[in-house]
Amino acid sequence: MNADNQTPYGRRDVAPLTDKAREALRGAYATRGKHRGQLLARCPRSNTLAAAAWQGAMLVVNPYQASIGAMLFMTAEQRAVRDEVVAHFEALPREYQIMAQRDRETLERLGVW
Repeated sequence: MNADNQTPYGRRDVAPLTDKAREALRGAYATRGKHRGQLLARCPRSNTLAAAAWQGAMLVVNPYQASIGAMLFMTAEQRAVRDEVVAHFEALPREYQIMAQRDRETLERLGVW
């Protein structure tokens, strides 16, 4: 591994999620339809850990969708889940970040990233 936490194959080490964060992130993904396996188009209910996971994932894959207001009113538990999900998504390969959100590919083509 080199200085920036990359393996010899160019991938960064992805820290494993805790059970609580993994379950919350599961609730932030679509389970049916043509967008199955991608993040939901809209944030889940704000009083859930799935909402914190969705906000954390969006901060990495499409920050234009993340809500500053929702993050201001998060509980300590939600903040911890959000921070864990942000670290997880930042370590994922760029191709997965593009695939995880339905608008990201279009934004890539337009030159936003």
